[in-house]
Amino acid sequence: MKTIVYKKIIFHDIETIPVDYKYLSPSDLTNSELDDIVLLGIDECWYWYWAGNYEGSGQILMRKGELYDIDSLGHCSCYGPTEKLSFNGKKLEEIQMSEDLKKEVSPLIEIATKK
Repeated sequence: MKTIVYKKIIFHDIETIPVDYKYLSPSDLTNSELDDIVLLGIDECWYWYWAGNYEGSGQILMRKGELYDIDSLGHCSCYGPTEKLSFNGKKLEEIQMSEDLKKEVSPLIEIATKK
């Protein structure tokens, strides 16, 4: 896992993905993309992001105080991974997820909730 502090927000890139995307490879978020996340006013986030050929896939778990939200970093060539992010904070156990989404974000939640 790679951790950085950027503009007072802690970013954790777990650098692995829980699903099989053979046509994508690990990719760092750019400073511009990190700035999009900073604008949400969060304190910390955990994510995985892979990209290739004008598209990408990923998930992000964001925390602000005791509230969390999950959003997609998936995108096509029309927009980037962070351009459509939003934060609607809830207690972690109140966030509803499909079984597929649970598979993609469970590693993020496990890391974020380790004490």
